[in-house]
Amino acid sequence: DFVGCENQVRAAKAAGGAHVILVSSMGTTEPDSPLDLIGNGHILFYKLQGELVLMEAHGTNFTIIKPSSLLDDKGGQRELLVGRPCRP
Repeated sequence: DFVGCENQVRAAKAAGGAHVILVSSMGTTEPDSPLDLIGNGHILFYKLQGELVLMEAHGTNFTIIKPSSLLDDKGGQRELLVGRPCRP
């Protein structure tokens, strides 16, 4: 994830991309969580590093989307939190 994100941010900047949207994951700020340890790879750590590459890409507007649990329930029944900071 990190290398792919880095390559895409570099390509977007080179192409003059005005805005980059990154779909990351919930839990990137919770090291060694069960989700992070899937496949013994610290996947969320590398997703967080990709987020950092994007945030430090000077002159690039960006949005980072961090989806969480998806359900098959009827829509409109849950609260959508927007702009909520990650837990430390």
